Amino acid sequence: MRRIAPILATLLVLSALAADKALLRPVPAVADTYHARVREAADELPWHLGPWLGTEVPVPQAAVQMLKPNAIIAREFRNIETGERVTLLFVHVRDARDIIGHYPPVCYRSQGWSQINTRSSDWSTPERVLQGTEYTFSRGRLEGSTTTVVDNFLMLPGGETCRDMDAIELAAQDRLWKLFGASQVQFIHDGSVRPERRREIVEEIVYLLQPVLNAISNRDLQ
Repeated sequence: MRRIAPILATLLVLSALAADKALLRPVPAVADTYHARVREAADELPWHLGPWLGTEVPVPQAAVQMLKPNAIIAREFRNIETGERVTLLFVHVRDARDIIGHYPPVCYRSQGWSQINTRSSDWSTPERVLQGTEYTFSRGRLEGSTTTVVDNFLMLPGGETCRDMDAIELAAQDRLWKLFGASQVQFIHDGSVRPERRREIVEEIVYLLQPVLNAISNRDLQ
């Protein structure tokens, strides 16, 4: 019995490894298909909606290198009727671990902004309620201080929206779900825009993202 015990143990280990491989083998292909759907939807994002016209905003190369995005969008939208402006930032990463730490409380502070207010905020769309957070930042300049408000939400595969990084960090610890990545959406406003108007603007512009959000929500492991 003592002679065959090591053999049995080895067989058990090999069986476990084989089962592990069998479990994980289909994931990369399925994940690749999922990421391709999200990327295709992002590539087809319209440049205008009603009076809102979009222009591309350069994305810092350092951010691209850190995030390794599957899809990334940076556009400023201007309302040709009112003159209002808002910047939309969208990023989707293939691995949830890549987005950890890359959100307003970290990024803006590292650029010299002071965070002066934070509050939970929800935005309604015809298909879902987006749960996120509104951040207010201030920075002093020679000509005076300036204020920026960032409406931010994160989304996991399957469509769950998150107010902060807690849920993303949990997903990043799962060897299966982390391969389906995560996404982040920001709407950046001038601090002079009234809160109720900021909400209206987000709910108007986010309509453009509906196909992308639907692609992110439609995670299929079969």
